Amino acid sequence: MLVLMLGGVDDNLPNFSHSFLGDHGWKDLDEYLGQDEGYSAERYRNQRETVVSKKDGKTYKLWVGIS
Repeated sequence: MLVLMLGGVDDNLPNFSHSFLGDHGWKDLDEYLGQDEGYSAERYRNQRETVVSKKDGKTYKLWVGIS
């Protein structure tokens, strides 16, 4: 199962309360950030470690894993 998590830019571990799981993980993450669908996956494909929330302007480190 796909596991997506957010954390602070300087954090060594993700914040497990900001987890997005399964087939809809990317879509749910984009909704949480207030971004257009596909934003987070594209950032990851382009080897970016961070995503930016349109809702509050915060920058998060993106953690991607498989469980």
